[in-house]
Amino acid sequence: MADHTMIEEEDDYIAVMGLTGSGKSTFISKCTGEPPLNVGHGLESCTRAHCPQCLAVHLMMEADTKKCTLHTIQHKGRTVHLLDTPGFNDTYDSNQDVFLEVAHTLITAYKLGIKVTGIIYLQSMTDVRMQGSAVRSLRLLEALCGVHAYSCVSLTATHCKIVPIQERQQKLLQLRSNPTFWGNLYEGGSSVVEFADTKKSALSIIDTLLEKGPRHTLCFQRQMVDDHLTIDDTDAGKVLHSEWSAAVKDLRKQLNEMQVLLQQSVSNAEAREARQVRDDAEEKVLAKGRELAALDTTAETLGTEWHQRIQAERDDMDSRIGKLEDTITKLRNAGRSNALEVQHPPPYNDELRRFEEQQKEMQRLEKHQLFKHGLELAKKQKNWAAIGGVGGLAALGVGVAPFLCATM
Repeated sequence: MADHTMIEEEDDYIAVMGLTGSGKSTFISKCTGEPPLNVGHGLESCTRAHCPQCLAVHLMMEADTKKCTLHTIQHKGRTVHLLDTPGFNDTYDSNQDVFLEVAHTLITAYKLGIKVTGIIYLQSMTDVRMQGSAVRSLRLLEALCGVHAYSCVSLTATHCKIVPIQERQQKLLQLRSNPTFWGNLYEGGSSVVEFADTKKSALSIIDTLLEKGPRHTLCFQRQMVDDHLTIDDTDAGKVLHSEWSAAVKDLRKQLNEMQVLLQQSVSNAEAREARQVRDDAEEKVLAKGRELAALDTTAETLGTEWHQRIQAERDDMDSRIGKLEDTITKLRNAGRSNALEVQHPPPYNDELRRFEEQQKEMQRLEKHQLFKHGLELAKKQKNWAAIGGVGGLAALGVGVAPFLCATM
């Protein structure tokens, strides 16, 4: 049975970072004993590509698993919160919301007196070479931390069993000796460890961070809160601004090339293809422009915007779970009456099982997103005495239950 605890300043907070596919969900699953949050869980056996219910559920799960989630464990008498962060994998795809959510979480935590115990950065040993997205992610990590906090980073190799030990050791040597890769962090005090894909291994990595001593204020937190900078004036913001500006430059070059091809097209097919590529590039340029503009924001403005988003997300999640419950009820009634709808042919039991499993997955996802709501409400708790305790919160229309953060 899940335990519940209030978010406390003395708890340990560890961010788990890395590109998509690096093993973040597996690592957290080994720590908590829960299966990883899975976008497609329960829908794999649905072979009807146009099944509207299955498609809708898949899309809603896919959207929400790209958000930060919190997973809490009790370990050696300490409460440890693992913050799972989405990966920044593609310069041309929209990373704006991903970064702004991470930024909002770090800023809000720091304002509440919550400091970071450590960061676990995962890197798959199966990667043939370091992709540009991996290098960009490391530059952003360096900027978020600042040199003074490099020692709180655990550079963690994953998927180690797949790679022969000699090859793996050579890769690790290259990573930690090259400043383009792990070199700067390693020289600054970051530890290098291997994750053996077991609970014991995962918890030992957490132990190395817990044993390092004092918690850290990240450079990004200090610059946003103490120095009152806008995001684009912080070190992390400058990294993003540089990368996104370079992406815009590349896209504009692509636009010009497609415009020339369009003028030189000798067939309708060539013209259509060039026009499609040009239109796609134009859309990406506009999107990147919006992302660059979003960096020109302060901690206060970001907090206001994300408070509104969080409330909308909570309402939306409640609505989604309600619709799933309605679908399950209809399927059960249809099964009892032997009058299944056309889009849900037999076998009835398999269809119902898929939706029931998806409902459980959505509810589990909602539980792990409560951290954001807890932080929002915790801001009000800082004024606890002024507004009169629980009664004052109730008078403000603030529920007390969301303070509770579900733990394993």
